[in-house]
Amino acid sequence: MYRQIQIHPDDRRFQNIWWREHSNEKLRLLQLSTVTYGTRTAPYLATKCPQTLAINNKSKYPLGAAALETDFYVDDGLCGANTITEAVEIKNQLINIQTYKVRKWSANHQQLLHGISPEDQEVDLNLLDEEHTSVKTLGIIWLPKSDHFRIKVNTETENKVTKRIICSELARIFDPVGLVNPVTVQAKMFVQRLWQLQLDWDETLPEEMHPKWDRFRSKLKELQHIQIPRHVNNQSEKKNPKTTQLHVFCDASQGVYGVAVYIRSSFPDGTIGVQLLASKSRVAPLKTQLIPRLELCATLLGANFPTRIKTDLHLEQSKMFLWSDSEITLYWINSEPSKYQVFVANRIVKIQELTLSEQWRHVSSKLNPADMLSRGVNPQDLELETVVIQIEAILNSRPITPQSSDLNDLIALTPGHFLIGEPLTAMQETSSVSSGSLPSRWKASAQIQQTFGQDGQRNI
Repeated sequence: MYRQIQIHPDDRRFQNIWWREHSNEKLRLLQLSTVTYGTRTAPYLATKCPQTLAINNKSKYPLGAAALETDFYVDDGLCGANTITEAVEIKNQLINIQTYKVRKWSANHQQLLHGISPEDQEVDLNLLDEEHTSVKTLGIIWLPKSDHFRIKVNTETENKVTKRIICSELARIFDPVGLVNPVTVQAKMFVQRLWQLQLDWDETLPEEMHPKWDRFRSKLKELQHIQIPRHVNNQSEKKNPKTTQLHVFCDASQGVYGVAVYIRSSFPDGTIGVQLLASKSRVAPLKTQLIPRLELCATLLGANFPTRIKTDLHLEQSKMFLWSDSEITLYWINSEPSKYQVFVANRIVKIQELTLSEQWRHVSSKLNPADMLSRGVNPQDLELETVVIQIEAILNSRPITPQSSDLNDLIALTPGHFLIGEPLTAMQETSSVSSGSLPSRWKASAQIQQTFGQDGQRNI
């Protein structure tokens, strides 16, 4: 990308180099006419040029300009649309805006790559081929054909395990939105324990801790079997949702606290989809704190975390509900901060600035999905716990009786209405497991859900 951006002729005198092809030739003074690697201004110019192009073309190419301004990081872009027609138009406008050649195209639909030469495509999107070619975009592994994200784990066997090696291996697990936080949080607590022991970077782990890390590292490979749908509103044949809500669950334990953000989408056909959007966790301070104080830290994190999510996903108008299983914390949030000590009072003030008291709800510990964050789970258990939660939602969404006598009203009363006032999720579609190209473990998970969904329909 750098070499495709021209430097203004008046500024090229600052990029002089001495050059010769062979040692017996005379030195020549040359001026570099493009952005040059290694110069201090290069990253700024590479970022500023696309932004300037977007500003200058907002009126002529509004869709392409918006994508170029908000969905690009240097020369990598991640963007999408609600319809194929809109996505094709964004692609065409991006091509017209850019003054340099755009390459490494990748998409989850063949029509989006129409007109792009094969050498400019990142992967061959042959939908008839069962092989799932992956694309690495901004550190995230994406499977375009199935439209899923995948976690890549690189673990190397080392005879000598040190704090440096452990931190290096953990840094290789790139999970920017916290989709596998319940697993990695165990490693965070393990590293905190190493700091408590005051080990040097290259000092071998104590004998009692070495087997624990070996067992955890051997299980990390299980994360590669987990695939996460990229499209969070993929219910109801990918129709656009009528309304969306954000539900933020907070929880804490003696060692860690965290939040899990779910998006709830209501579709025009009456179905409802709920999916994990992001999560975040932090290890508790080394200085021992009471559980209610840690729960308060979790609720503060829950008040802060969704702010960026709503901005990035343009969900500013969506309703947000925050859930905690700590009645003490909920009482604090609805109280006057001046009554408490500084630690509690400061956090109450920040929470009240970011949220409204009526947004907070109580959830029992057994039903709080953030509980997995606060205690951690093994990689092989993450899939099972997800299946159990989804099955529970399916069973509690089976129709019992119509809600009204109107024949056009297709919304039925479900057990979920007695639990939370509404169905928990849409009934599992019978066609959800039809492709033999799905990974076997994910396919088995979907088959279990489908079985429970069909049983629920037969028992109506």
